[in-house]
Amino acid sequence: MMSQRIALSGLLALALTACSAPSIVLTPRLSRLDIDGNVGVQQGSSLSGKASVDALGIDADSSVIGGRVDIKAGGHWTFSAQRSSHDGSGVADAELSSGSTTINIGDPVTSQLELGLYSGSVTFDLIPTDMIEVGIGLGISALDFNASFRDDLTSQEVKTNEVVPVPHLTGRVAFDAGPLEVSGLVNWIHLSYRDTSATYLDVDTMARLRVLGNSDRVAGHVAIGYRFMNVKADYESDGNAVDVDVDFTGPWIGLSLSF
Repeated sequence: MMSQRIALSGLLALALTACSAPSIVLTPRLSRLDIDGNVGVQQGSSLSGKASVDALGIDADSSVIGGRVDIKAGGHWTFSAQRSSHDGSGVADAELSSGSTTINIGDPVTSQLELGLYSGSVTFDLIPTDMIEVGIGLGISALDFNASFRDDLTSQEVKTNEVVPVPHLTGRVAFDAGPLEVSGLVNWIHLSYRDTSATYLDVDTMARLRVLGNSDRVAGHVAIGYRFMNVKADYESDGNAVDVDVDFTGPWIGLSLSF
């Protein structure tokens, strides 16, 4: 709960700072997120191995609903939110354990993994032109990571649930050619403290074509893009050693309204 309050407070502070924005772009979107990587959860302070997402049967989420808001006011502010759910059936190719529950190698499992991503960032232009935007800045993201693995032989479950606020560096590049705009936003950080380490990379690309209106001040656009996220985390939670290295990738499509 404390980490949730810290993350939400950080995002609220960013939003309040940008509330007097003279230019706003709203982009609701629908995306597909493929998932790849490894997950390890074991009782104790060390892992003997990690189970692969493919072996566990965790599949893509083909209907991820999310949204993005871009505000230009003293800097370029971006806020986004989405939540994906990935599940399926497979076989454990590494031991998973928590408390008195152990899923052995070779046991059939039903798996579910959810990722909520809520982020806010601001960048400041290094090249002050209307056509080209290159900026750097800071931001904060809240990662809501939930995973559960049920042994189909015993019906016992191994779970891990964490909400983590992640401050990060942000970079932005954009090219505006009138009716067409192409942009890329990158959030990145690597943190290491005692027995905990984490790396977070989020690359969000977008191309939007104006189809309504004759200016970017009041206009409608069709938008498409591609998103790549990598979450690496090695930590202890409730007496368990947790090691996650997962990629979420996929295209998205949406509509964009600027005013």
